[in-house]
Amino acid sequence: MVLCCIDDPIESRRIALLCRKMRIPVNCADIPDLCDFYFMAQFRQGALQIAVSTNGGGPRLGVKIRNAIVKQLDPNTPDAVTCISIIREGIRKTDDEAQRFGVKIIEKRMKWISSFCDQWEMQDLVELYRKDLTHLIVDAYKQDQPVPLPPSKGGLLNPTTMDKIKHFPVIGVYLWFYICVLINFASLVNDRISDRFVHMKGAFKTTSNETKPLLATTHTSQQVSKKDVPEATQEQPQQQEPEALKNEPHDKQEQPQATNNQQDRKEEREEQKEEGVLYLAGAGPGNPDLLTRQVYRLLTECDMVISDRLVPQPILDLVPSERLELCMPKEKGNSDLSQDETNLKVLDLLKQNKKVMRLKTGDIFMFGRGGEETLFFRSHGFDPILCPGLTSVTAGPTQSMIPLTHRGTADAVLILSGRGQNNALPTIPEYDSKRTTVMLMVMKRIREIVDLLVEKGYPKDVPCAILERSTWPEQRTIHTTLQALPEQSPAAPALLVIGDVCTVLQPQIWLEFDNQSKYI
Repeated sequence: MVLCCIDDPIESRRIALLCRKMRIPVNCADIPDLCDFYFMAQFRQGALQIAVSTNGGGPRLGVKIRNAIVKQLDPNTPDAVTCISIIREGIRKTDDEAQRFGVKIIEKRMKWISSFCDQWEMQDLVELYRKDLTHLIVDAYKQDQPVPLPPSKGGLLNPTTMDKIKHFPVIGVYLWFYICVLINFASLVNDRISDRFVHMKGAFKTTSNETKPLLATTHTSQQVSKKDVPEATQEQPQQQEPEALKNEPHDKQEQPQATNNQQDRKEEREEQKEEGVLYLAGAGPGNPDLLTRQVYRLLTECDMVISDRLVPQPILDLVPSERLELCMPKEKGNSDLSQDETNLKVLDLLKQNKKVMRLKTGDIFMFGRGGEETLFFRSHGFDPILCPGLTSVTAGPTQSMIPLTHRGTADAVLILSGRGQNNALPTIPEYDSKRTTVMLMVMKRIREIVDLLVEKGYPKDVPCAILERSTWPEQRTIHTTLQALPEQSPAAPALLVIGDVCTVLQPQIWLEFDNQSKYI
């Protein structure tokens, strides 16, 4: 947006023509025919906004007109506007939730809302809003009822009824409080009963455990005495041995069992420690400084790191060479074969009880087959530990001064891959000037992609940016247009951004361009 306030009509006209050539809105002071927009005298209060314009004829007069209008306004007008806004939004959501779409539904909704606005006076709307009863109107629409009459016309929501309704929330709070108290009391009683039952069960178990060794020992001593011990000594063990056991402290009797339990737990921990562990980790867009602390730490702790070949060398240098292995190259036509070979290699290491990291560029779940690998290893008994990484989808544009969203320019982002399953082309929706499109892995088939985008209504002169090796030391940003994309040959990895956001922070790239609309 350009504001031209110089007192030179000739220069103002030249500036206006230049701005229109570059599609930049311009306002030239005191020259209305050169203005693409005008400044208005505004009044804002709550949801109410009033703007007065004289189309550049008399800005000061516009201010006086605005002030005259505001003086005539009812002070409660903003609350009435807010009330209508809430009801309209609620009614629209009702249709969306019921999946009711189409021209007839829109006509019915607008007719119902128009009838509501005609029947309800300003004061009725204010009362409805201040008592927080707008949901009753939405409920009437949801139940296909006619527009309720307002209180001033003796409708269902008359003042007496509304006074009663306003007490409902208070009653609800008290009711909820008593329900919570009852639930907590029941839970407390249940816990007490459970504790008593567990205590009795434990006491019974302890008594039975103490009795069994006595009987077993006595029985054994009796058997031995019958075979090997003279009769003179048979009675002595039967009397002394049980007495010795009875006088033995309980702690000493239970000590061997406790020692065995501790030994079992120790062995279980050792077995768990020896099992293979897999980390699915994102290496970020390429700059080592953008690694997460978690991934940086694990790079030096893992027994083996199996890395994508596109991970930059400065990150790979953080791993000792004897513990680093690169995946098989994913050439055209053999990406699935390479993926299968990598999965089997990692699985073999896990079965050797190794601590393995599978390192991927960007984020593991952003076109990185992280979900597929998670399901594969889970099916073989290994549940991976997921380590997120910073994706180039957001880091790359930021590094190149391209905001993916910008108020008034783009309020949505579409992320696509140029290489789908079985090397299929992406499914592209119709063009939306308020949406930024980000595409990965497209440069090798850019002519097909451009033709597909044009078929979906993308203008041939829409701004584009190719982000080559973003965040790397040798990063480069190429600004161009859609029709000039096939002329470019960036190095991999490269990211494509399409939309007006490509120039919102760098308007200077629009100043000069050749006949092919290739931006310089």
